Amino acid sequence: MSVSNSPTKKLSEKMISTGNNSSSQPDLSKLLLDVAEPVSRNVSLRKRKAPDNDFFSQLNTFKKEVLDILKESSRRHNESITTISENTTSIREQLQDIKTTTEHLLTENKKLKSEMVTLKNTVKLNEEKISELQTEISEIKTCFQTNLQLQSPVVSSYNDVITEIQERVERSKNVVIFGIPEQRLESREARQEVDSSKVDEILKCICPDHLPNVKKILRLGKYNNKKGRPLKVCFTSEETA
Repeated sequence: MSVSNSPTKKLSEKMISTGNNSSSQPDLSKLLLDVAEPVSRNVSLRKRKAPDNDFFSQLNTFKKEVLDILKESSRRHNESITTISENTTSIREQLQDIKTTTEHLLTENKKLKSEMVTLKNTVKLNEEKISELQTEISEIKTCFQTNLQLQSPVVSSYNDVITEIQERVERSKNVVIFGIPEQRLESREARQEVDSSKVDEILKCICPDHLPNVKKILRLGKYNNKKGRPLKVCFTSEETA
């Protein structure tokens, strides 16, 4: 029981004084008056100094602050979710690119392996052909050397063979004419002029429209005023000869 609700000394004294007389009843009217006085005093002491609107104002302010905090937290949470979603999408795209690149690399790798197998087979075939060609070349060299030894013992080296071939090619461009009388002149240049005019006459008869180019004209053998020598005409090509 609080002190403000406990009976006052005056009331307790009255109750004790009345209690001495066992035959009399207490005066309830006075008792009610005595009780009403401290109650009214207690009510006056408990009266709120601040108005009721302050509590509601503070409550609203608190609610607003809580709502602001919740909104800010929700906004940040949404931003975090959005960022995570974007990052997840980016990661998925990167993974897809990596997958595509990997598949492309695997395809290229298979293609390269197939090409390498083809190249190995080609190299093997080329090696076999080279070996066969080397064998054939060796056989040809052997036969050629044998033929050279049988036909011309003088030719004993490849350089001689090459020289002989070149001479044959040059000889294929030449024509030897017999039966043209050789002039009995002391000057060599005069004899060559006469021979050139004779050759021109013959060529005009063979090719009247276009005279072929003559590279050189000479007599074969040593000069002998008693015997005519054959005349050698050198052209620029084998076709002309």
